[in-house]
Amino acid sequence: MANNPEQELAAPNASGSSEKPKRSRDIHIREKIRAAVILERLERNALGELDPPMSASQMKSAEIVLKKCIPDLAAIQISGDPQNPVVNQVRVTIVDP
Repeated sequence: MANNPEQELAAPNASGSSEKPKRSRDIHIREKIRAAVILERLERNALGELDPPMSASQMKSAEIVLKKCIPDLAAIQISGDPQNPVVNQVRVTIVDP
């Protein structure tokens, strides 16, 4: 018998070990679900379906939580060296059967 009761109750995983699932994966899934719920509520608010509508502080709170859960997409500019420009070439070879 193991000294830790939690180890006794853990079911073996696919590899045969009795380790618990990764906690960080569970937290990540919870954050995604929370983000989906918040986005749904913001959408309903924007469409005028909430009575009463969300207050400014609720909307700011939703924004803060979403920034933690969903990465912010920033504009990316690709630039290069004007002396050595990148050239995309496509070569097609037609073979006569």
